[in-house]
Amino acid sequence: MLALCVCALTVGVDRLPGCALVFSTDKATYYGGKEGEDAVSADILQREHYAEQFLGDSGAPDDNLRDMEIRIASTNVNKGSLRRLLDFLVVADANVGCQEDQTVWTRASNGGRAPALQVVGNKRIGIVMGIERWQSRWKKRDTVGRRCNLQVIATYCPDTPHPIAQCTQQEREWISWQCRKGQEHGKICVIAGDFSAYPDDRLDRQGMNEHDWWTQRTSVTFCDWTEGQEVLSTFKLRHPTTQRFTYQNGAIKTALDDVYISAQYAFQVKRSGIWLYSLNTGDHVGTPFVSLELDRIQRTNNMLQGQNPI
Repeated sequence: MLALCVCALTVGVDRLPGCALVFSTDKATYYGGKEGEDAVSADILQREHYAEQFLGDSGAPDDNLRDMEIRIASTNVNKGSLRRLLDFLVVADANVGCQEDQTVWTRASNGGRAPALQVVGNKRIGIVMGIERWQSRWKKRDTVGRRCNLQVIATYCPDTPHPIAQCTQQEREWISWQCRKGQEHGKICVIAGDFSAYPDDRLDRQGMNEHDWWTQRTSVTFCDWTEGQEVLSTFKLRHPTTQRFTYQNGAIKTALDDVYISAQYAFQVKRSGIWLYSLNTGDHVGTPFVSLELDRIQRTNNMLQGQNPI
C-alpha cells in the first residue's frame, strides 16, 4: 500500500504576552557574500513577474497592499525552487528529505542569521513558508482579540485515483476530517496539491484522444467529493469558463493541480491563475496560485503570528 502523502499547517494563533516563535537552525543552509545576495534578488525578481505565460490572473502583487493579502501556490516535482517562494507553497512529490517536523533555511546577512524559509512535511509532500516577510511581526507581544485562522492542507496523489482506490479514499477521508475540524472553528481552509484528478472534462482536459470510462468516472467522483467538502476551485471561482492545464504529456494537457478554498470564504479570493513553464521543471508545467484579500481584522501583521504542524 502506498504511504499517504498529506500534511497540514495552521497559522494565525492569538497574540498573547510572551508568544513568539523559536526557530531551530541545526540544519540550516547559508547563502553568503555578494553572490548569495544576487541570487536571492534574482529569485525575488523572478517570482514577482510571471507575465510571460499564465492562465487567469497574472498574480503580480501590489506592494501597497502586501499586508492585506496572502498568496498561496501549489507546485509539483520542483526540487530547485525551495528559495523565497510566495507566502505558502505546497510542494507535491517534494522529496525534501525532512525527517523533522520543521526545517529552517537561513542566509548570512552582515554576519547575522536571517530566517528565510521553513518547511513542514513528511518527505513526499511539504508546505514551504517564506518567513522573512513575517519575522518582525512574529516578535510582537501585545494582546489582541482572536483573529481568523488560515489552515493550509497539502495533498499528493501519486497516481490516477482508480488503481489505488483504497489509498485515495483514505487520503480524502483525512482531508475531509481536517476540513471539518477547521470549518467548525471558523478557519479559512485551503486545500492544495496534486490531486491526479480534475472535475470538468470539458475545461480541464485538452487533447484528441478519447477519454476512457475510468477517467470520466474519476472526474465525476472527484467533483462530487469537492462539493461534499464545500470547497471550491479558486481558479474556477474567477475564471469559470476558461480552459486550463497544469500537466502536459505529449498532446494531452490536464489540470491535475489545484488550490481549493472553503466556500464560506470564497469571497476573499482576489486573484487566481496558473503560472506556466516558470517554476516547474517536470511534466507538471503549471503552478496554480491564489491571492486572498483580507479584511481589516484579518490583516496579516495581526494574523501570521505562529504555526502549528498538525
